[in-house]
Amino acid sequence: MTLDDGTIFEMESSVAKFQDLRYHVAKLLKEIQEIEKSSLYKIAEKTATRLS
Repeated sequence: MTLDDGTIFEMESSVAKFQDLRYHVAKLLKEIQEIEKSSLYKIAEKTATRLS
């Protein structure tokens, strides 16, 4: 991966650790989607829009 300042960043891990990371990222994304679907999130979003 190349950073904004041009620095190249590399990361190494075992396959097992990579799969663990992949699983947890997917789980977090699913939880975020569930929160966004909830009625409380929609109410809070509408309230925030009215206040700004």
